[in-house]
Amino acid sequence: MSNYLSFNSAKDRTAALAAMGENINSCGMTVGNYYGSRTFTNITPNSTVLSEYNRGDYEYFRPNELLPRTTMEKIGASMKAYDDFGIIRNIVDLMGDFASQGVRIAHPNKRIQRFLNSWFKKINGQERSNMFLNMLYRCGNVVVRRLEGKISLKTAREMSTAANGIPNFDTPKQEKRQIPLRYVFYTPLSIELVGGDLAAFCDTKLYALKLSGIASRIKRTGISNQQDVDKLVAGLPPEIQQALKTGQKYVLFENQHQINVYHYKKDDWDTWAKPMIAPILKDLYMLDKLKLADLTALDGVVSSIRVWTLGHLDGVNSILPNKAALDKLRSEISQNTTGGVQNLVWGPELKMTETSSNAYNFLGKEKYEPTLEAIYTGLGIPQSLVGSGGTGFTNNYMSLKTLIERLEYGREILVSFWDKELKLIQEAMGHQEPGTVIFDEMVLSDEAAQSTLLLQMIDRNLISDETARDRIKINNDIEEVRIRRENKDRGQKMPPKAGQFHNPHVVDDYKKILLQGGSIAPSEVGINLEPRKKGEKTKNEQQMEMQTKVAETRQKGGTLNGRPISSKDSTKRKKKKVLPKAKADFTLASLYLTATNKYKAVSDILSKSFLDGLNKKNLRMLTVAEFNGLEKLKFAVFSNFDPMLEVNEENVYSILEDNANLNKDISITYSGLLKEFITNNDREPNTDERRSLEISAYIIHFSGESE
Repeated sequence: MSNYLSFNSAKDRTAALAAMGENINSCGMTVGNYYGSRTFTNITPNSTVLSEYNRGDYEYFRPNELLPRTTMEKIGASMKAYDDFGIIRNIVDLMGDFASQGVRIAHPNKRIQRFLNSWFKKINGQERSNMFLNMLYRCGNVVVRRLEGKISLKTAREMSTAANGIPNFDTPKQEKRQIPLRYVFYTPLSIELVGGDLAAFCDTKLYALKLSGIASRIKRTGISNQQDVDKLVAGLPPEIQQALKTGQKYVLFENQHQINVYHYKKDDWDTWAKPMIAPILKDLYMLDKLKLADLTALDGVVSSIRVWTLGHLDGVNSILPNKAALDKLRSEISQNTTGGVQNLVWGPELKMTETSSNAYNFLGKEKYEPTLEAIYTGLGIPQSLVGSGGTGFTNNYMSLKTLIERLEYGREILVSFWDKELKLIQEAMGHQEPGTVIFDEMVLSDEAAQSTLLLQMIDRNLISDETARDRIKINNDIEEVRIRRENKDRGQKMPPKAGQFHNPHVVDDYKKILLQGGSIAPSEVGINLEPRKKGEKTKNEQQMEMQTKVAETRQKGGTLNGRPISSKDSTKRKKKKVLPKAKADFTLASLYLTATNKYKAVSDILSKSFLDGLNKKNLRMLTVAEFNGLEKLKFAVFSNFDPMLEVNEENVYSILEDNANLNKDISITYSGLLKEFITNNDREPNTDERRSLEISAYIIHFSGESE
């Protein structure tokens, strides 16, 4: 029977088309029934509605890509993703490293702190902390077993006095001093919570070890000799050996108090916490499939097909090759085994057609970007941190906050774990207080602005020191003990504190003032002077001799310089010359320049001494009250300087010792200048303008006196 309808005339063609239409109407569509799908048939005659193709249908035909459904399956898949995907391993390791960086133990008692430091080194506390957080971020659940042991009194003393060394632990028969010596982590896949979901309602939880994994591992060792197997089993804990002999599937841990289980944001109704990697498993499978697609495309990039056509078919003018022509062409093609261009000399009946793949268009990073972005977002990693640009400040900021909060959350769980262990050590060793876990970087987020604000609030007594320490995660009780101990040692075992708010040379300043005032001798402050040269005199002695000589001369009725007292002029005085205006202006200008330089010299000496006394680096660090006080002191000292007196430290300190007050005449002149300035400018003068008024008052006073 022929499979086709044929016709030779227009009438036969009409009949053939009619028959074909009846065949189409009588032939219904066959609908495939996928996994879990529904199909609606005969909605209208010969019409069918297909249901959606969902994830269940996809997984039905691809069982290797089946997503985990139970919590344990998600934990197992997350741990496998950590092993298989470098991006997951790097991020989890990085989070664990950041959160556990610089973990150590602190205690207010130095002897106990040395003991705790030795213990922390013995148990590899830094590495155990890193492993704790790695398991927490990797599978969301941490199961750690504490292995305890007893230490002798001698070992405890060694640990309390050892600065850096790690003493060897022994296991004597003492009843006391039983402390943790080792911590072992278990995979949650090998642990069973007794009671399952019902255990969520129990206050005390019991954990058992699954033995199926242990038995299979023993078989995979390939040891055929039963004696060797017995030796291997003998190294296991006694309860596990007994359970393997009796064929039990689970074995309860003998000491349940040694089992510590911590979870990453576990719901109360769940037995185990869901890993943070679980929500991005779909994206991880997609990433793996994209890489597989690239691998497949790479295989097809270099593939090409060449079609050699010998002869041509064109009705009566067709040319068909014979066997000799085909063999000759086949032989020529097969001889070019090294590749490259092949040259053939042939007739017009030979034609070659070459086809190649364009799979290279599929290869590129663009198709990976949505998947990678979904993975990073699911882990809380901002795109700006991985060099992908990001989608805006808000999204990057929120992702960064998410990452920081996850690190802080993991660190809090780690601290709760170590706090519990340190409490056990306190009870075992009889310490008064337990140790405290601290980190090099107590705050993971960028809190520079907040720290500056806290410091400013402390300076203004708006918050307490305890509040500030709590905000930056520093134990207040420990710091108070340490501060009291350090303050007691200041000046004895430790040098005085130096800084912006502390003057370490207070006693030296007092000695300097007393020496300058002549109240004490140099030997009273510990200064050993060398013998004085013959005929050498101090400045005070020279002044004393001069004053004595003046007094004696005046007592005799004479003077050292000038004419005798009450004597009249023997010659007529010359008439006082009045300087021309240009000459007078020049004199005032010289006096103004001299006064300005004098004021600057006084200002430099007093500013340096003032800042040294307050232990501050520059004038910008002074308060408003301190700055105004310094300015008043400058003006007072400056007003007591004679125009002909040289400005140096000795003369400045000499005026200060005389309790220098502002010259009354200069003060009156300055008040008038200040009032006139305010009236003309309707404002108070600034610092530079005020200094100019002070210098002007000084010049007016002394220029008037010279007349």
